[in-house]
Amino acid sequence: MSGTWYLVAVTSPLSIVTVCTGNICRSPAMELLFARQLADAGVTVSSAGTHAMKGHGIPAPMLRCLDADGIDGTAHLARQYTESIAREADLIVCATAQHRAWCVREAPFALKRTFTLGELAEAARRGAPLEGGLAGVARAVSDYRTQLAGVKLIDVPDPYYESQDFYNETYALMTELITDVTDWMTSA
Repeated sequence: MSGTWYLVAVTSPLSIVTVCTGNICRSPAMELLFARQLADAGVTVSSAGTHAMKGHGIPAPMLRCLDADGIDGTAHLARQYTESIAREADLIVCATAQHRAWCVREAPFALKRTFTLGELAEAARRGAPLEGGLAGVARAVSDYRTQLAGVKLIDVPDPYYESQDFYNETYALMTELITDVTDWMTSA
């Protein structure tokens, strides 16, 4: 057998990390929702926490929300957000502005690719110009930030230790925001 062989690296068009506090409620649900909605796009999604409850799984009330939506969250184990996680991510999606600020302090180099879910959704809803497909998402939203100045952006509230109804409401909010974002991301 003769000829030239080439080693081709296969990479995902986009790597997303979702972030909340304990990495047991909001960020794993966001991870699983993004993964489901972007499955055909080859996107990789993971999650982490600013103060992770390392090794803990998703609590029963959030598992019920996921299960009702046909998503199995039982394999999740919480992990801590680190600088190396930030280095590997193309897009860092935080539940709140407080999480975003924390992530940027930990990894300032990731400033232009670290957003809140509400910020991404608002840019998507307003039709931020998206060039370069999925790989251009962080740049598109970063460039669009001036258009969002003064806009009240949604933070995803923490349902931990709250009622099942509150978990349901939080899950519905995340689903709506992520659907807006993924529809925009995949329409480019």
